[in-house]
Amino acid sequence: MRAIRQHAFGGPEELRLEEMPDPRPAGDQVRIRAIEEETSCSTASCA
Repeated sequence: MRAIRQHAFGGPEELRLEEMPDPRPAGDQVRIRAIEEETSCSTASCA
């Protein structure tokens, strides 16, 4: 999976896109799937 990570204090210039291994849940945890959703809308579409 890809993740945006920050390894040093600073602004957005410190953010790095990195490849990470897929997370694996422990024995007492579950994994849920996140579905991409629109997080903003115009006034007309939110009314």
